[in-house]
Amino acid sequence: MRPRSIAGPVLLIVIGALFLLNNLNPDFRYLDMLALYWPYALIAWGVLRLVEVLVWQARSKPLPDACMRGGEWALIVLVCLLGSLFFFVNRHAWRDTGFMMRGTEMFGESFDYTLEEKKAAITGKACRIVIENLRGNARITGSDAGEIRVNGRKTVRAMTQGDADQCNKDTLLEMVQQGETWLIRTNQERAAGNRSVSNDLEVNVPKGASIEARGRLGDFSINDVNGDVDIHSENAGVRLQNIGGNVRVETRKSDIVRASGVKGSVDLRGRGQDLDLENVEGQVTITAAYYGDVQLRKLAKPLRMEASRSGALQLEVAKLPGEIRMDLRSFTGDNLTGPVKLSAPSLDAQVGDFTQSLDVSLERGDIELRPTKAPLGTVDARTRSGNIELSVPPGANFQLKATTRRGTIENDYGAPLIVEGKSRDEERNRKEHTTVLSGTVGQGPAVTLTTERGTVTVRKASAVNEKKTSLVIEKN
Repeated sequence: MRPRSIAGPVLLIVIGALFLLNNLNPDFRYLDMLALYWPYALIAWGVLRLVEVLVWQARSKPLPDACMRGGEWALIVLVCLLGSLFFFVNRHAWRDTGFMMRGTEMFGESFDYTLEEKKAAITGKACRIVIENLRGNARITGSDAGEIRVNGRKTVRAMTQGDADQCNKDTLLEMVQQGETWLIRTNQERAAGNRSVSNDLEVNVPKGASIEARGRLGDFSINDVNGDVDIHSENAGVRLQNIGGNVRVETRKSDIVRASGVKGSVDLRGRGQDLDLENVEGQVTITAAYYGDVQLRKLAKPLRMEASRSGALQLEVAKLPGEIRMDLRSFTGDNLTGPVKLSAPSLDAQVGDFTQSLDVSLERGDIELRPTKAPLGTVDARTRSGNIELSVPPGANFQLKATTRRGTIENDYGAPLIVEGKSRDEERNRKEHTTVLSGTVGQGPAVTLTTERGTVTVRKASAVNEKKTSLVIEKN
């Protein structure tokens, strides 16, 4: 019979002793000890097995064919994986993210503290304020008072009250002047060991101030500031209102970015869920992926959007007096000042009033064009797989060419539009039929509608249809 090993029982004794020590002395940071010194368990295991083999040999007992069984090797691999993961988690990953599965987040308690208020008088009309708040929310409000005032609350998660008190002392709020720049720091990176800190800040600033905010987890709300606003965060909801300067926001994750009443330009980068922009006087540039609802209203200057929304979406609009609504499956736009350009791999597009030219290109999806007033602009709408519908407003002049290769054409407009004959294409050894609807009404711009697979419908719009279309757009 193979002699039984004592390595397993000894290991259980050591682990049990650590937990007992934690119960007797709560200040003992056994989680940090395990994360840092777990390799010693493997060393101790190996030493015990080596001693056992030497003892068996000294007593002339038969040695086992293998010093380690298959189950023991599997357990060693598991210990290595778990130990490495726990070390990484304890030192890096979950300390700086919202998941926070460190020991304090699982077993610790929350301790709240009131931040000591910081004040500073500002002599000039304009200043630059930099806010560093790794975790927690910040609300910044501009006022006519010539001072910066910061207060709020701090939450510390720790195992004991003593640990929390020490962490509170180590992470005091600071406000430091560096020339014309005021730096507001929460110093959360000074939190030692298995403690985590979150600050909710209330910041009052002069209206002429420019704001630069940095964080990892927490929302930013900025109101009534006439300077520029620059926000960079790993995970934040951003709400801006009445901003006099330019706005730049970059997030890796966000539940919402909302901006209203911005006099300068807006530059959005990264990714997020919902987007809501309204009353922006400067140019809007969006190089970000938003996977929820996108609403854009009353943009006075060009809009340019490049986003990865189930593919590469591109949108360009000269001005937006009306509204654009988007989600992952649909695009609805009304009262767009052109030239307008929209391209996407998969999307259903509905466009109401537009001026100048309109260029819509889809890989898959239906296109519905419902301009309600003349004159028409140049139109080039094409989709590889989807239907196209055009409602022509009364009195509009145009030159139409509508083509479908594997579908039908419905001419509800009537004369002078006519359906041309069908032609056969033997390409790729299969028959394809191309149907063309063409005609000229007055001296108007070119209107080109093309679909590979789908139905093309052209009809006259009436006053009733115009009213129904307006109601549908408002309801959506």
